[in-house]
Amino acid sequence: MLAGLWAGHLMRMSGRALTDYAAAVHLADFKEQGDADLIEKLFNDLNRFGVATTRQIVRRKLAELHRKAVAQTGATD
Repeated sequence: MLAGLWAGHLMRMSGRALTDYAAAVHLADFKEQGDADLIEKLFNDLNRFGVATTRQIVRRKLAELHRKAVAQTGATD
């Protein structure tokens, strides 16, 4: 969900459009094992909406968001 929210904000989404997009990104991550499918979706969507990025930037952001999610989850135990 965090990756979808991040990308959705970059595409200037808000409200229901943002939450729907974040959910769609979350579901897209289950198409294939690993992050390749998610990276492609985010890369293509961002560029389609005029947000210039690279696959490497998307990959780095996903790693950052994963670290944050792990830290947040551990902090609530």
